[in-house]
Amino acid sequence: MNEIMDVRGVEPDQSVHPKSFLQKMSDGDYGLARTYWLYGGVVGVGFFIIQSVLSLFPLLYLLFWGVQTFYFIHNLTGVWRASSFYAGPQIWAFLAKVMTVIGWINIPLSLMNVFGTLSNY
Repeated sequence: MNEIMDVRGVEPDQSVHPKSFLQKMSDGDYGLARTYWLYGGVVGVGFFIIQSVLSLFPLLYLLFWGVQTFYFIHNLTGVWRASSFYAGPQIWAFLAKVMTVIGWINIPLSLMNVFGTLSNY
């Protein structure tokens, strides 16, 4: 029972409690390009399509907005963090941070849009 484990390169709590997808994304572990383009852009288009359909169903629309916002809070945090340790041309890190600020501004604006849509029913 006196085994010696090689834990080089493994964070102490990571071997016992691996990070979830959202934790990895929020920490910027997937890198700037993947976090911004795939998990922000491509997933964002999917969310837009679903949201457009759900706008016909007010309660589902509001519920989905909450899920979408929860996801994008993690995504925006991850883009910011990934851009902070991005090793490529720094213009991309700067532009990613600008878009992150715009994303944070968009959250309360989208909430106003949700209430505007719901007031039509």
